[in-house]
Order: sequence, then C-alpha cells, then structure tokens
Amino acid sequence: MGQKDSKFLIYIIGGFVVAFIGLALALVIYNTANPTLDYNDMEQLDSFVDTYNQEEDVYLVYFYSETCPACQRIKSEVLRFADDNNADVPMYFIDLAKVSLPANVNDILTGYRGTPHMEIVMNGNYFGASASGSSEIPNLFDEINSGLNDYIN
Repeated sequence: MGQKDSKFLIYIIGGFVVAFIGLALALVIYNTANPTLDYNDMEQLDSFVDTYNQEEDVYLVYFYSETCPACQRIKSEVLRFADDNNADVPMYFIDLAKVSLPANVNDILTGYRGTPHMEIVMNGNYFGASASGSSEIPNLFDEINSGLNDYIN
C-alpha cells in the first residue's frame, strides 16, 4: 500500500468520524430544544377519590400504568393531547400501579376496565362517557379536537 493510499484511507476514516460526531451533536441539540413530555410532567392524582373532586366543571381522567403495553403505545399521543388540545380541557393522570384500591367498591368507576382508560368527569360525576384501549382513547381525542364531543364542546 502506497503513501497516497494510506492518506486516502485516513481521510475517509476522518470523514466518518467527523460525520458521526456531527450527527451525535445534532441529536443532542435537537433533544435539548424539543424536550419529551413524560407522565411526571402532568397533573397526577394520588387516589381514586381525587378523580372526581377537581375544581373544573368538566375534565378528563386518564388511568394508566407504566408497565401497560397499550399505555406505552399511545403514551406520546396522550401526553401531547394533555399538553395542548383544542378544547383546553384539563386532564388528570392516575397511575394505577401507585395507588391502592379504595376499601369502598363504590369509589371505583363502574365502567372501569383496566388500562389505558379515560373518563370524562362533569360536575364531579362520572356519567359513562369513557374510552378504553389504544384505539378508543385516540378516537376520543380526535372527537374532542374536532368539536364533535357532546360533553366537552
């Protein structure tokens, strides 16, 4: 291998190193400028009783678990909606892995079917307008954002 060939190889390797460092730096800058939302950034409720005693007349309560695969599938969509939705409806989160079930069964939602689950609360009452699962909840968000939900818009 001649001297020209080894210089060319050094330039190629150097180019790859510079490109890799540039991409890594771009990712760091992008992630810093565009922070990712997390459940901890949202208003968390500590008990089932808290799910129906918030100040607003109408709000949403999202029941989830960090270990729920369906919750993970829609996590970014749920967090984006909670952070910014067309109806400006408040949304509260309750991590079912972190709360204990109440002694009184009446404190648990009648229609509760596991995670992910969303309830619309109006004037401190659940009234059966809920969504469960990784397809119903995003559909509810679309309905609310387009002004088609009877309870929120």
